[in-house]
Amino acid sequence: MLPAAAIAAGALENPQPGGRESGVGIVSGWHCGAGRIDIEFDGNRTYVAAYGTARADTQSTCGRSDTGFSLLINWNTLGAGAHVVRALADGVEFGRATATVVPLGSEFWTGKSGSMRLDNFPQAGKGVIAEWQEAKQNFVIRDTLQSVPAVNGSWFGPVLEQWHGCSDPAYNGNHGANATWSVSMFDGVNLSINGNIQTSPAFSCSYTGTHALTGSQHAASGTFSCSNGKQGNWHTTDFQVSERALSLVGEGNWTQQGITCQMKFLLGGYRHLPFP
Repeated sequence: MLPAAAIAAGALENPQPGGRESGVGIVSGWHCGAGRIDIEFDGNRTYVAAYGTARADTQSTCGRSDTGFSLLINWNTLGAGAHVVRALADGVEFGRATATVVPLGSEFWTGKSGSMRLDNFPQAGKGVIAEWQEAKQNFVIRDTLQSVPAVNGSWFGPVLEQWHGCSDPAYNGNHGANATWSVSMFDGVNLSINGNIQTSPAFSCSYTGTHALTGSQHAASGTFSCSNGKQGNWHTTDFQVSERALSLVGEGNWTQQGITCQMKFLLGGYRHLPFP
């Protein structure tokens, strides 16, 4: 026979503390020996959860596997913001989490459809297509992608810079030109961007640095130098890549012939590809 402490053991697994919820989902977890599981929201709504579903992973702790519980909930009905969820076994709390609900502006949308592509998830070089599902009031994975657009390649587009805080105020302002870019990334980390800037006279710039991928979000930072003597550092605040387009938005600073400036920049363009 298991000790009383083991029989009283349990866990609230969904929602997770500090997590975000939307649409139709579940409150779920397990408990070793309850007669009834109640789920309470914000101290003023209580519902009885279904209890007794198979959870083989609790066999060693509980001495039984019919320990799972769940409650279907439309999170949108709670309203936007933080909500406290408590799990009670025969009236005794054994789990608690505060989750933030992010609704789309209606308790239940009907007649809506849409899909989106998420690159480099669940791992670099892979991707998924997410599609709206009305019954769940949320997005589900419709398909998986075995490859996603690469940063490497040749691109044609602008370099736009906004100079500010210059040591000589005459340099403050907006500047831009078209350019051709050659982008190479090595081992998913080291990044090299070489551009021929089409001004009169023309000049070239080389951006080198490191690349990071957090989930599906690109980021990069490093230094640059140009054939006209301009040099400095840079980092991205937004980095997007698709099959046809590249966009790096960021900040940095530069020096040239004793002048110093801070800058905001956008560089990128369209990939050099044959027309279909």
